Amino acid sequence: MVIFVERFSKLYNKLENNIRHHQVHHHEDEAFTSASLQNFRSKVSSLINQLGAEKIIAESNLLSFSFIQQCFQMLDLVNKDFAKLVVEIDYPMNRWETKLIEEYMSYSLDLLDMFNSVTRELSYLKQARLSLAYALSLIEDSPSLAIQSLKPIEPKNLSYEFKEKDMKNEEKPSSGKEKVIFEALTEAKSVGYWLFGLFLAAIRGNSTPYSEMKRVCGQLANCTVSETILEREFVLKEIKEVNEAVTDVLVNIASMGKASDAAEKLQRRLEGYEKKLDGLGTEVERLFAGILARRNELLSIIRQKQYNESA
Repeated sequence: MVIFVERFSKLYNKLENNIRHHQVHHHEDEAFTSASLQNFRSKVSSLINQLGAEKIIAESNLLSFSFIQQCFQMLDLVNKDFAKLVVEIDYPMNRWETKLIEEYMSYSLDLLDMFNSVTRELSYLKQARLSLAYALSLIEDSPSLAIQSLKPIEPKNLSYEFKEKDMKNEEKPSSGKEKVIFEALTEAKSVGYWLFGLFLAAIRGNSTPYSEMKRVCGQLANCTVSETILEREFVLKEIKEVNEAVTDVLVNIASMGKASDAAEKLQRRLEGYEKKLDGLGTEVERLFAGILARRNELLSIIRQKQYNESA
């Protein structure tokens, strides 16, 4: 009887120690994942502050292709930091629950749609450059025809609709690593919509896309939008410079019948405009390919899960 009691006591103590160890490990794990999420948020906040979008727009309504490219590079950094968080807390995609997978797939599809829209906008701007280059080629032999063809680059509203979603009534993970990834994804979403709204506002020359973005990302994470910005009209620096050069050429032809110096200036502006457009287009293609690759990776995981469940 004494031997039985001793053995039972040892077994109970061992079991109790295991439970305590598990509880300590669980609390440490929760603290670590929480700290990782906070670190991710700090990185996102730092990137936004470094970009200084609100300061730039508050001081001048001029944005530039270089600034827009920085915006997209920032989006890339946020996506990379999100991927690092997934690895850091050891919660790979093949362990995600259905709801989280759906959220990621939905957002990645939104990003692909956005970048397709960006590509269409850039194609329009490239076509406008070609039209001006053609008009320049007519100045020497046919000034009158050149005047008819020399037209400023006008903003064009190509179709894109922000997809408003009711985030309030959606079920969200209540705890654990699933919740951490879900909240980090929500943070990444707000940045993506914010940057895309800024790009469209700059390209189209008005704040309407920025206002539409506010309705979407306002339901997500911390997405502050200055009312001052919403009241501004946006102008891309390079487009403004090209249009000013076009005006100079037209004035010179009308007053002197020629515009050699003004035409050379416009030619230089168009060359710079083309170079920056190409750089932005390359950045967009790179980002599109990266998002598509991660989306395809998750699709492969989903297919494998479905196969395993049916087997």
